[in-house]
Amino acid sequence: MKVRSKLLACAGWAAILLSAPQASGQIPIGYMEGKVSLDGQPIAMRRDKSSGLTSFPYINNGQVLETANGRVWAWWGLFLAENSSLKMVSDHEADLVVEIRSGSAMVDTTARAATVQYKGATMVLNKRGEYRIYADTGRLRVYHGEATVTYGVALNCQSGACVLKVGQESAKTIQAHKGEQVGLTDALPVSAALSSDKDAFERWVARLRWRSLWALQIDSQSGRGATGPL
Repeated sequence: MKVRSKLLACAGWAAILLSAPQASGQIPIGYMEGKVSLDGQPIAMRRDKSSGLTSFPYINNGQVLETANGRVWAWWGLFLAENSSLKMVSDHEADLVVEIRSGSAMVDTTARAATVQYKGATMVLNKRGEYRIYADTGRLRVYHGEATVTYGVALNCQSGACVLKVGQESAKTIQAHKGEQVGLTDALPVSAALSSDKDAFERWVARLRWRSLWALQIDSQSGRGATGPL
């Protein structure tokens, strides 16, 4: 019963998010655990008991999302680990641009492309796949897909759209593929990712995806409405 309630909760989150209004320049937070803040202010998901509707916090352009002992799933496919932070740079049409500032994050580009910044490195993730960025060690790992990584450029964002802008120093660009990792330094060293072991954060991401997909299947078979009680 407890497992089913979690599955139905995930179904509710996913289905409501799919139908929730979303303006350009903001993305909704679909699920969170523990202590999470936005621009230094604590945030939480709130559910109206009478209507069964859930109120989702949104991340707007320029805002900083931070976790203490918490974790976050933001739509689409952005997962932030504990003791981590990121800044939303731009959300324009099909491309999401974020800056990873500390800790670790995973990006799933099944639904949409993403561009990730970390210090002097810009990672363009425009192939469907799964990627993890480790800010504390300055590393990108490609589980699936392909990443184009450039060091020595900046992103010039105007009216929501971002373009690469070469700085005074010469830029270097490499491509990383499935099973590879990249050191996010000016040399951009590429090597094989030796360990396939998943840590607690990656296992949490996998469970969250599995519960959501399974619950949505149960939801569609039962005919339960997305805005009904969780």
